[in-house]
Amino acid sequence: MAERQRKKKALGALETQIMELWGNINAATARFLELVAEFDRMEGWAQHGMASCAQWLSWQC
Repeated sequence: MAERQRKKKALGALETQIMELWGNINAATARFLELVAEFDRMEGWAQHGMASCAQWLSWQC
């Protein structure tokens, strides 16, 4: 019985960590997309001789 309780508690902690990390990943992805959109609007990719933001992204990321 005690083992089952420990496992349940450990799984709950893992679940919480997974959900928190996923929230951080989503927030970082949203910020990344905002920055890329602004970079594209400002045509930052052109200063590197690229034909598009997509080309710059494939080169840099």
